[in-house]
Amino acid sequence: MNLLEGLDDMRMGHMISRAVCATGIIFIITFSIFCEKSWRIGDRMEGFGKGIFRVYVRVGYLGKDGEEKRRDSIEREVIETARVRCAQYLTNHIRITLKNNKESASTVLKMLPVVLDNPKIRFLECFNDYCEAFVDFNSKELQEELKRVAQGNNEKK
Repeated sequence: MNLLEGLDDMRMGHMISRAVCATGIIFIITFSIFCEKSWRIGDRMEGFGKGIFRVYVRVGYLGKDGEEKRRDSIEREVIETARVRCAQYLTNHIRITLKNNKESASTVLKMLPVVLDNPKIRFLECFNDYCEAFVDFNSKELQEELKRVAQGNNEKK
């Protein structure tokens, strides 16, 4: 009888370890799914990335009448605010980078409308009285041209 009780205890222990293992796997999968969609701290940056220029914007959540704005209205305001901010950043960056060559700077500045044309909201979250967002602009061609022109200016010196 002791031998059979020992076998039952082993089977029960084996079943418990399987249940714990299955629960752990389910937890890891669930955690991975939710973490994959999260916005990491490393993503919360402004400036140049791989072919993009990212800006942070903050807009009001409430309208003039005190009512909550609709999602599409908030997204339009985020895009317009981001375009203005991106244009200001890039204009200043180009002028500073090419400060000794105004002709080259004006040539690169002509590329701005193309950059500003296709923004993509990467993150948008609303709180009690404001919404914050990170918006990406495709700036790969502008970055390449700016680098090419800046290198050309350095070679002339």
